[in-house]
Amino acid sequence: MTDTTRRDFFKTAAMSAVGAGAALTTATVAAKPVANAKYDVIILGAGCGGLTCAIRAAQNGLKPILLEKMPMPAGNTIYAAGFFLGTNTSFQKAKGVTGDTPEAFLKDWMKVSQGKVVEKLAKVVCDNADATLEWLHDYCGINFAAGSKLVW
Repeated sequence: MTDTTRRDFFKTAAMSAVGAGAALTTATVAAKPVANAKYDVIILGAGCGGLTCAIRAAQNGLKPILLEKMPMPAGNTIYAAGFFLGTNTSFQKAKGVTGDTPEAFLKDWMKVSQGKVVEKLAKVVCDNADATLEWLHDYCGINFAAGSKLVW
């Protein structure tokens, strides 16, 4: 992904977040306690991060419980509009997209956020985005399309 298109993504995602937030409705669901339930890890939120943590925990032999306050899984992932940024994935290589780096990704992120992102944490995301995309594809079966707005 070029610097220009990544920058456009960040700007579009921020505007989409405002519209998505305005369109959401909430529902209250009473939780029913489960007697003698035992879990190794409690995960709060069924967005991309929470779902990924639950899958990885189960993959590592743990018994997770995933709790979500909304009526459907989404979390902050709704603000990404189906995008997941990477810099050198197999999906990009298959389409001939080359030359992007985690360093360029971080530089763009810092510029677009006007330095308001925690750089140390953003660097972790940038450095691990490709491996995460490949894991989501290989282990979870999610197919991504380079340069596309959606996963299928």
